[in-house]
Amino acid sequence: MVDEQAALGVATTRVEERLLASVGQLQAAPIRFEAVDDVPSGGVLCALPAPEPPEPQTMADYEKEKGKLLEQIQRRQQQIEQLKTERKAALKHVPLKDLPPDQRFAQLRTTKKHFVDTLKLIAYRAETALAQVVREKLPREQDARSLVRQVLTTAVDLRPDTAQKTLTVRLHRLSSPGHDEVLEHLCQELTVTETTFPGTDLRLIYQPVGAKEIPRDQDS
Repeated sequence: MVDEQAALGVATTRVEERLLASVGQLQAAPIRFEAVDDVPSGGVLCALPAPEPPEPQTMADYEKEKGKLLEQIQRRQQQIEQLKTERKAALKHVPLKDLPPDQRFAQLRTTKKHFVDTLKLIAYRAETALAQVVREKLPREQDARSLVRQVLTTAVDLRPDTAQKTLTVRLHRLSSPGHDEVLEHLCQELTVTETTFPGTDLRLIYQPVGAKEIPRDQDS
């Protein structure tokens, strides 16, 4: 896959935009989707909230800014090559006692801890909301949460359709026919929310792989 062969590492394509963002010169870039299969842990899209998307930067402004910063990108690339050379010469293991005092490990700062705690809270609330839907088919909460965690880490296929303004998330089947039945129920309940992917006008449709698709003229 292209993402696996990217120069900067897995899923790091669109190098120029990443370099611009790394130096604080690019605030946003257009979101692009391509049809792909077997996206690892793509089931996490089931927990996607639906906030109001921010106003996107126009393509004209984006191209203008890109042209202005091309020279800076080239300088940064030279600096990166220099840093890579220095990194190769650096020791791979440094004892903690040899580190300068200001570089030694310490507890998280209060603001960082609050940020991490907020992410944990959001993840827990998303899992709880999905578990409530699953419990309509699995009465035991422990079983429901276990299935949700399995769904969030399962692979998915993505099928964007810009004409219909949809992004279909096809979740791979689970470990048993009983769990697949629950997965179908969860997909139906998530689809009726008509959530749009943040930053786009693509409405999310959730389906198990192999499910019969609804004809477009009957799709609400």
